[in-house]
Amino acid sequence: MVALLGLNRSAEAEAELLAAEPLAGAQTRPPARRTLAPVLCSLLAFVTACGPLSQSQWLTRYDVDIREATTAIATARDGIEQARGYSARGRAYAEKACNSRAMRIISPEDYRKLFGQALDDHDRAVALAPQDSQIHFERGKSNYDRAAYADPGDAESRACFGTALADFTLAVKRDSSNSEALEMRGLVNTALGDHDHAIEDFTGLMPLDPRRGRLRLADAYCRRGGSRTEAKAYEQAIGDYEKAVELGASADACDCQPHSPLAGLYLETKQYDKSWEVVRKARLSGKWIMPETLQRLKTESGRSELTPVGSRCSRRTRRRRRNRRCGRERPGFVRLELP
Repeated sequence: MVALLGLNRSAEAEAELLAAEPLAGAQTRPPARRTLAPVLCSLLAFVTACGPLSQSQWLTRYDVDIREATTAIATARDGIEQARGYSARGRAYAEKACNSRAMRIISPEDYRKLFGQALDDHDRAVALAPQDSQIHFERGKSNYDRAAYADPGDAESRACFGTALADFTLAVKRDSSNSEALEMRGLVNTALGDHDHAIEDFTGLMPLDPRRGRLRLADAYCRRGGSRTEAKAYEQAIGDYEKAVELGASADACDCQPHSPLAGLYLETKQYDKSWEVVRKARLSGKWIMPETLQRLKTESGRSELTPVGSRCSRRTRRRRRNRRCGRERPGFVRLELP
């Protein structure tokens, strides 16, 4: 529940707004076509409606934020403080609009009006503090939210993503250490299908935030691999998937998973040993391999194990597993019983 309550407040939650696109020719699960955030917000709406918090109580928190930001604007001692107040109120308006739409308790006209108030406040903030990296970042987040809640691929979505991209770029220009802005720019590039620039952004994120940078970069390579698979650039796709596996795929099922499509491409190019090696790594890390790919690999390679049939290593491994299942141990081996 805590994670859901922070949905629109954290950069990590913003990543879940991107749904994985299906990769033509790749062996992977069919992903959802729409963004995940509205689904999570709908779940949140259901939970809060049935729990101690009603939908109106949930949205009241944004009204509190709006009032506090309005007070901060009125009592600001200088333009910088006033700009931050406008920025905070803009974010509150934007988040209220997005969650109201997800809960289906706002009309399209009221949604546009509320988002218009958000963008008006963000524009005032930028006009008062044009050199402030965070001010640009917050306006970019609001435009990103609006794009993510629009129908995928429509004109409104692409326009808002484009505006968000410009703001995140300015935020990075004003402050090169703003890791959140760099990460969000990479996510926008991913949403727009510009995987090359997304990889550049996430590579730049690595020194600032190694863990998040690694996961984002792995996902970006995986998505570019899917795009190259669709274009039938199989060798390049294999290189991208290999890089994604090397970096370590995320456990999040909404992120691109490289193991299954990579095993499938190796299978297509008759590189059976490499395909089996990917299967082995997938099993060790708990990643999913498409059953059809695995069955076809067994048939075409003439193998049913992860090591060649008849090899000493294979027989030894099977014997050890059989002995463990039957409770037998090697001669001379003494089992230590715990007290």
